[in-house]
Amino acid sequence: MNMTSSQSWQRSMQQGQQAFQNRKFKAAVRFFDIATKNIPTRAEGWLNLGIARVENGALESGLLALENAIGMNPKIMLAQMAVGDVQRQLGNWEAAIAAYQRAVALQRTPMSLNQLASALRVARRATESELLYKEALQMEPGFSLAQVNLATVQLELQNFEEARKLLSGLASLPLSPLERNEVARTSLALALYFRIQPGLDIVLQQGDLEPLHQALCEVPDRMLETDQRIMDGIRQYANSASKLSLPVEPIATSLPDDWPLIEGLFMIPLVETVSEYRKMSSDLATGIRPAGDLMESINMVPVVRAARMAGDVLQDPLIAEMHLRHWHALATNDIPGLAPGQFKMTRNLVHKSTKERVHPHLVTGSMRSFFSEIYSDFPPGMARGLVTMMAIADIHPFEDANGRLELSILNRELEWTGQMPALFTRELGFGAQLSHAKNEVRQNNGDLSSLVPIIHKGQQYAREFCAELAQTKPGKPGTA
Repeated sequence: MNMTSSQSWQRSMQQGQQAFQNRKFKAAVRFFDIATKNIPTRAEGWLNLGIARVENGALESGLLALENAIGMNPKIMLAQMAVGDVQRQLGNWEAAIAAYQRAVALQRTPMSLNQLASALRVARRATESELLYKEALQMEPGFSLAQVNLATVQLELQNFEEARKLLSGLASLPLSPLERNEVARTSLALALYFRIQPGLDIVLQQGDLEPLHQALCEVPDRMLETDQRIMDGIRQYANSASKLSLPVEPIATSLPDDWPLIEGLFMIPLVETVSEYRKMSSDLATGIRPAGDLMESINMVPVVRAARMAGDVLQDPLIAEMHLRHWHALATNDIPGLAPGQFKMTRNLVHKSTKERVHPHLVTGSMRSFFSEIYSDFPPGMARGLVTMMAIADIHPFEDANGRLELSILNRELEWTGQMPALFTRELGFGAQLSHAKNEVRQNNGDLSSLVPIIHKGQQYAREFCAELAQTKPGKPGTA
């Protein structure tokens, strides 16, 4: 007897659900695909097909199926949640947040609130995340995933004592292996925070680096594990750097006295031309109070000065970590929501990226391994600067300001060998050619060659900028 389309659809759906429950996702995709062909107007078939495709690793086609389901019935909360999950995996965080928000608008469940809260954390909206975790726990007090997330988000809110209290309370609960691992790792990172903080306070208040250095010397071995996966990638960068043919762009004349300010204002950048720089410099001289991007840029001035004074001393891993923490403390001092000089204590992702960085409990060990095993094998110069830039990008040791530290160290490597440091315009820098080149490096097995012309362009631009600055110096004939 021939089955009707409805009967065939029902049978295919049942077979797909059975295969899915047995984790036979390829078979589930096949059965759900048959169902959507039998009755293409039923949203449930597209929903199940989308979820099965995602579980089978086909994110893009899974997203298309889920969007078909939503097009037929936008009130399917599970479809909105699934779209959020896929967009998160694709690194499209704004789209993920929007999908989770639609899901929450349809039904405020503990899981929908938790997923939205976790996505908002990537967008640095920790205060909103905390409220959503608390709401989820009001609905379901035993929701252990939300309990763990509520504890860890306290670190992003700078509530370190509260974090310690909540993490301690989780130790006796029946957590899943992944949740228990997260609690243990976060507790380790928090313990390192309390060990290091007194030394950082003295650095910022008195400029004395010795207490910080002593605290770093006393970090126990259990806090010095290394992320070998990331380190293997950095070794690929080092192997490529040793084979590069590098341009030479020497400093023709000495850099201007206000070079630290010039470099700082080009970090984001806030200026691109000599005239813009002169206006910004004049505004700062009148005593305007910097905030936001300007504050972050001005904070780089003492970083550049401190790095220049330190000199080429980063071969020693403890000295390198001390200076890196010091420079970060200067770069983020008085910036709300950050912990100056502290390595990250929760996992951080880069916006619009799915690339995993080193987990917080592995940062210290990984940074020390980089400086002792890789950095110290190179002489000063562009090659070492490029490897260091990529190492900091991939380890991502701090919650924020990693990119600014990358550029500052790269320029010191160039200066230490008498080469012109680089300035990056909006077209050249982060979010543009420099970021695209770094992604190319990762996609091409660590081949650094795509970075070299970008750095060289930055050096040439800096040379031209300094020449024009000298030619148009106030008081010269024909200048303002």
